[in-house]
Amino acid sequence: MKAFNDVYIPFRDGHTIPETARHTLDAFTLTSDQYYSLITDRELPRGQFISLDNGKLIFNEYTLPPHGEVIMEIGEQISIQNRPKLFQASTGESCSNIR
Repeated sequence: MKAFNDVYIPFRDGHTIPETARHTLDAFTLTSDQYYSLITDRELPRGQFISLDNGKLIFNEYTLPPHGEVIMEIGEQISIQNRPKLFQASTGESCSNIR
């Protein structure tokens, strides 16, 4: 499918996807079987992925650093503010000791 390759090749190579190619591809609605036939056995470097959302192909990348560090910092800030235990974590077990 030429419309797919016009978007896939620049994406795979780390280049910006051309708007005209993206609009051409967006005109198509794919089934799961069509998606698998296009995506299966294609390798994508650098944490890139292609997903299917309501029949449309989504070209994206996994969150890369420094986002992980930012997420951990936010978790630490919440933990610091949670003294004395304002928020109680639970596993959903019975709470028979609540008064």
